[in-house]
Amino acid sequence: MKIVLIGKGRMGQMIAATAQAAGDEIAASFDEFNIWDLEKLEKVGDVIMDFSRPSGLPYIASYVRRTGTPLLSGTTGMSKDDKATLLELGKYAPVLWSANYSLGVAVLVRALKVAAPVLGRDFDIEITETHHNQKEDAPSGTAKLLLDAVDPDHLLTPVYGREGVPGKRRQTEVGIHWLMQSAEKCQRKSEAIPC
Repeated sequence: MKIVLIGKGRMGQMIAATAQAAGDEIAASFDEFNIWDLEKLEKVGDVIMDFSRPSGLPYIASYVRRTGTPLLSGTTGMSKDDKATLLELGKYAPVLWSANYSLGVAVLVRALKVAAPVLGRDFDIEITETHHNQKEDAPSGTAKLLLDAVDPDHLLTPVYGREGVPGKRRQTEVGIHWLMQSAEKCQRKSEAIPC
């Protein structure tokens, strides 16, 4: 398989390494420093894999419309308009988007969708996540995915972090917290992809 890879961060590096190990080819690679070059590229891949930033979507959308190349995207931080663009791209090629492609997270989301209505409004919900120090967005797309699973109608008000004496959190609020992984834990992980 030939892949047009968008994004050279942790996920992009992992995709490139996995593709090489599987005998697949990275036909072209782009990031925020050369994404505009995608406008000049002819169809060279079987799929576009995008794990970059929402700012690259106009270039990616143009490429998909022009070439009909299927798009797999894991880019988070997208606006409603960005998501509408992804939906519209389905007219030109298959499009798959998710905030997280982990099987474990998919199972957790499904379990939350079943459990949340059963537990009802009397159940107190907090979402706490831990990331490496290179994580640029908080809360992450995964945290937002989990929030959508427990509150699909968006009836709860997210409260991001608490400090001092903020008072009790109301029943109509959901706490969302971001923690940074300790440097010691990062050092124990694989050196192939930095923390």
